[in-house]
Amino acid sequence: MKVEILLTRSDTFISNKIALATGCEASHVAIRVGAYVWEARGDIKNPRVIKQKYTDMLNNPKLQKVWAHEIFVTDIVGAVEWLTKREGIKYDFANTLFLQPIILLIDKLVGQNKNSIADNRYQCAEFGADFVMEWAVNSYVPKNDKIARWSPKTHYDAINPTLILSR
Repeated sequence: MKVEILLTRSDTFISNKIALATGCEASHVAIRVGAYVWEARGDIKNPRVIKQKYTDMLNNPKLQKVWAHEIFVTDIVGAVEWLTKREGIKYDFANTLFLQPIILLIDKLVGQNKNSIADNRYQCAEFGADFVMEWAVNSYVPKNDKIARWSPKTHYDAINPTLILSR
């Protein structure tokens, strides 16, 4: 079964601000396994990790661009179980609003020393980095890395994804 790291850009205020601040076209990270996408979403009524159909994601009228990078996982059944168990985990606004701007300004992660989910919350890039670190063969996220330092730009720069949709 095909597993991809997806990077996206939407025509929304927050997506445009993230792209502008980071100097990266992409502003969001998601994980696709077959027909489904898992992502940490802060722009919905109940901000959390969600699962949706890939076709539903693509049909979002605000979606402008999608990039993809195929990865290979050590155990597809285990990887899907891992993703499913994380559905509903709350969105990490502290990382998005405070840690990432500090990283942009001084190129240093402050206030978080853990290499895994630190506050029982995820922002999209943390979620992606945690998944890749745990499941990818030849992971581009170093083992024991601090996932809070990951942003859509660090994913984009690490994998140089292929543009698959542009509107």
